[in-house]
Amino acid sequence: MVKKKKGSKARSLDKDSALYFRDKLREARYLALADSEGFPQICYAIESLGRYLTGKGHGLGDYYLALETIVHNSGYSSEIVSKKIGLFAEFGALYATLKAARNDVMHSGVYARHATEAGINLCLMLEEALFVNIKRKNVSDFMIRNPVFVESWHPVAFARQLMLTHSFSFLPVQIGTEWKLLSELEMATYLFPHDGATRLEYLNKSIADAIKDDEGEFRLKLEKAVSFSLDCEVSSVLENRKSSHSLWLVLDGERLLGVLSPFELM
Repeated sequence: MVKKKKGSKARSLDKDSALYFRDKLREARYLALADSEGFPQICYAIESLGRYLTGKGHGLGDYYLALETIVHNSGYSSEIVSKKIGLFAEFGALYATLKAARNDVMHSGVYARHATEAGINLCLMLEEALFVNIKRKNVSDFMIRNPVFVESWHPVAFARQLMLTHSFSFLPVQIGTEWKLLSELEMATYLFPHDGATRLEYLNKSIADAIKDDEGEFRLKLEKAVSFSLDCEVSSVLENRKSSHSLWLVLDGERLLGVLSPFELM
């Protein structure tokens, strides 16, 4: 277990700083999910939060008390983790695992995956704790900023690569001044009938060419995107939950500011 250290009172978090560190933790968590040995990114994000709270320190060991206090004060540890023994790991155990891996030069195989899993669970715990006393209701409070998207001139192969690399179910596509969504199902439907040289031909097509109707049943089909503004309340977004997809775009005119999915609202 990590030994608690005495220190000065941790700096408080306002909404802006909480959002900033939430985004850093979430980004690191997504990177780690894409790479089973990606726990260094999680360490950097957690250390960044710890350094902000304490105003000093050089490693995970220096930030334990401040971070544990946030989780404890949120009630997450006492109300959920401690009452569901066996289903959730405790903060101290997760932190000790990450700290040991951070100090170890060997980061591979099962050991790395175990450390990454501990780091992901720590991020989830901290993300939840950051907002226990901060009210959020607008799209801007939950959305993913700087989202990945493709344009009409990009080849289908590039869109496929992005979807497989990031496990995207939907990918925003900009067609002129309009925004569409490409689904994993439509990508599979478009590519599956083809093998060998024909498959390479279809992968090499630009998205603009692939969506044209001159190939009949083999054209790439896009869905109309549902969009919202930054200041739109999340309750309005959820009223569209019966739409054919579960990815919403956040736009400023024609400019894509972010994306929102049920994952961010959980």
